[in-house]
Amino acid sequence: MKVIIGVIRAMCRYYFRVGRAWLLFDYISTAAFALLLRQLWKRHMSRPKRILADIFFFYLITVLTSTVLSRSSGTTASYNLDLFWSFRDILAGRGDSWLTTIENIVLFLPFGLLLPDLLPGRGRALATVLLGFAFSLMIEGAQLVLRRGLFELDDIVTNTIGVVLGWLLYAAVAR
Repeated sequence: MKVIIGVIRAMCRYYFRVGRAWLLFDYISTAAFALLLRQLWKRHMSRPKRILADIFFFYLITVLTSTVLSRSSGTTASYNLDLFWSFRDILAGRGDSWLTTIENIVLFLPFGLLLPDLLPGRGRALATVLLGFAFSLMIEGAQLVLRRGLFELDDIVTNTIGVVLGWLLYAAVAR
């Protein structure tokens, strides 16, 4: 809890310093939502799982902040619906698409690694992948609607690949 409050204070100082105080509301509402979910989720958790839940929610807030809230607003909504364009660029040796692809995969590895241990019962793999896909879609949708980035189908695909790889790592370690 102290870590989350410290992060909120740091973000407040940042937003006021750069003159984007209106973003403060977005960040605080996201943090409040995450804290509410955390409290509902943690009622019957052991101490190690509560710590894991804290880490997971801090991760979610960090991802949301770095992919949506920290970006400046554009004048038009931008999108790229050409599926697998970045993979074609990588195979053709053009540009630095490989770096963005790796970043997107690595960004969502913790999602697949941390979430399964917080989910109850069977079907954790499918639930983890579907929730990771939904979180990625939410981020891309927010970037489109708020004009804070580029909505890309490839980002959703690579983020979901990151979730799957994170889950595979979790499954390997959990055995």
